[in-house]
Amino acid sequence: MAIQIPKERYGQLRALYSLEPEGWNALIKVFDGIEPSTSLSKVLVEAGQKIGEDIPASQDVLSILADLAQVKTVANLDTDRFLDELKAASDSSGQPELDTTRFDWDLISRSIGRILDDASVLIQSSKLSGLQWDRPNAYQAARVLTDLRPSFGATPHEGVKQFVLIHTLRLHYRDLDGPREFFVSLDGDDIRDLQREVARAIEKEDALSEFLSTQGFVAFGGKTSEE
Repeated sequence: MAIQIPKERYGQLRALYSLEPEGWNALIKVFDGIEPSTSLSKVLVEAGQKIGEDIPASQDVLSILADLAQVKTVANLDTDRFLDELKAASDSSGQPELDTTRFDWDLISRSIGRILDDASVLIQSSKLSGLQWDRPNAYQAARVLTDLRPSFGATPHEGVKQFVLIHTLRLHYRDLDGPREFFVSLDGDDIRDLQREVARAIEKEDALSEFLSTQGFVAFGGKTSEE
């Protein structure tokens, strides 16, 4: 079985299955007009801003849909196979609250099939997210700390004679085991060299995005796709 349902997702899945027909219709419409993104969380924020009272436990519903989109993408299942696997996993969970005979499974499968169709914003965003982060280390944040370090005379009693200005690049990233960070010391020439490299990377990004646009393609992950 390609799908297994973690215990902590039982309540979210029950909330999804419990939607009334009007709730499903409203949920399908929520994703209309939302563009794919390399960030599934960004898609969920946009969907959350559009969601109405027809969808109870809306955050649980959106969260489980994002999880299901990732499962479908990672397992590389077509929609029909995915729905069969989801039904089997629900029924074999041993949880009465997920027993599909208690729900209108035809309605559920039709609705999920539309929301998680291969061309849907959730599936496309899940694929883009996977491509974006399919690497050993993923950047999270950076900060440059700048400070002065004193240089004393022959003895500390002679006082400070001069200073050294030092930059420290603090880089936060994530690897397969979780968040990490490391520090790199830089002088003035180093920081300006880094600045030139970043500026050059932005110029290359702009040039590539412009080229792809003339060819009818969309480049995700750059400035224009996220602003």
